[in-house]
Amino acid sequence: MSDLDDDLKGSLRHARDRFEAIVESIRPDLHRYCSRMTGSVLDGEDLVQETLAQALYRLSLLGGDVPLRPWLFTIAHHRCVDFLRSRSGLPTVEIEEGDDPVVEIELEIEQRDLASHAFSGLVLALPPRERAAVVLKEVLGYSLPEIAEILETSVGAVKAALHRGREKVAASKDAPALRRAPPPPAVAAYIEAFNRRDWVRLKTLLEDDVQCEVVGFVHHVGRDALENDYLTTYAGLPYGWKLALGEVDGEPAIVCLREDGGVWMARHAIRIEWRGDRVTRIRDYAHISYLLADARVAVGVPRDPTP
Repeated sequence: MSDLDDDLKGSLRHARDRFEAIVESIRPDLHRYCSRMTGSVLDGEDLVQETLAQALYRLSLLGGDVPLRPWLFTIAHHRCVDFLRSRSGLPTVEIEEGDDPVVEIELEIEQRDLASHAFSGLVLALPPRERAAVVLKEVLGYSLPEIAEILETSVGAVKAALHRGREKVAASKDAPALRRAPPPPAVAAYIEAFNRRDWVRLKTLLEDDVQCEVVGFVHHVGRDALENDYLTTYAGLPYGWKLALGEVDGEPAIVCLREDGGVWMARHAIRIEWRGDRVTRIRDYAHISYLLADARVAVGVPRDPTP
């Protein structure tokens, strides 16, 4: 590696660190928006990561008079719409003026707990354009002009979308149930080996080219790289911890529990992918402090680790 390459990598790391420090206070709201748009705090954080990566790449093209916060939300919105389109196979539909009335609705929506999971589930039943308007207005408290700026449309179009969305949420009683496939036996074996700190057994459950990302922090490729850094980091943690199979916003996931005064508390989540009986990808959200703040977390009874 030449000195020029080292200097360039150092400069990029410095720029990234400065950027992350600037956007740190915005990230929880970005995550809240992306999570409400997708129905998953894990998908929401993945989209936050994509948003910040794209923003950092485009930062040099940003004009000096462009406010950072709405610009980031615009990028996040487009990432969410792309995500929803890819998941549903439907084409993107932009917000249009339409002929709908634009009067504000009060009714039952004002009496709902806007932070509740029930409300979040009802919002998921809305089309993306109405969902975005409702989340930005009702959950994050943006004004109509601010929403129009974020969604790159007119105030009239936002009013129409917000009216339709509010009307549907006010009339709804029950959120649609989300059904997800249960994890295979490989996941239970992975958790058991991890809790026993049986790294030899655990490595047999991993693909040779397994991908492991500690989200927003470091990326490992291959079983040996995981053992030399990722697994040894967990083994050296100075507090009690164990993994358990659980659900995060209805999605099967691994939940990391930390002991606090004799009580086991959900600390963060880990998402893994597999092929057959081997793990192919690990996304560990250990460094995302706000991840589970608004999530529905259900945890089974984990087996006590046996070192």
